[in-house]
Amino acid sequence: MWYNLYKVEATEGGFKMEVKMLIENEKLESRPELAKKHGLSLFIRYKGENILFDTGDSGAFIDNADKMGVSIEDIDTVIISHGHYDHGGGLERFLRMNSKARVFIHSKARKNYYVKLPFKNKDISIPREVFYHYDKRITFMEETEELSKGLFLITDISKKEPWTKFAQRMLTKEEGRFVQGWRLNYKRRELDYMN
Repeated sequence: MWYNLYKVEATEGGFKMEVKMLIENEKLESRPELAKKHGLSLFIRYKGENILFDTGDSGAFIDNADKMGVSIEDIDTVIISHGHYDHGGGLERFLRMNSKARVFIHSKARKNYYVKLPFKNKDISIPREVFYHYDKRITFMEETEELSKGLFLITDISKKEPWTKFAQRMLTKEEGRFVQGWRLNYKRRELDYMN
């Protein structure tokens, strides 16, 4: 499986891209010294730029990065894929260690997100404090942007249905009521209110 690969390299048009998985849900059999945690974090080197894609649920990706020879201080750009803690929960620890990286995240990431459980709804948002303490370093995006030549961030990918049944349990609050979050993320016009 791909998650048992900790490093992938590809060359396209003379440019080399290197991707290292810093944290993932599964233990890497080939690297037992690396921690596994809920969520995802990838290090990407492309055209001389060091990019961090997501930060997992905590700062554990930083410890793995050190063991993999990735310098957190040398990261130029951070991209957070969406507003759930398992993709942006380690952002604050990262920003304390790196004083230069630009952070890009969709403006919808500031919402509060929940997962519907049998007896309550659990908050799965990125901790709000990071948005307030580091607001000068975070760019909240509304539309597609070109970060550098040939490197684009695409913000809105329309989809009519969730990828999985689990996605149907994802919620956010709209006008004080819980709404299926995937419907907002995928630009459905009607809002399905949850009880």
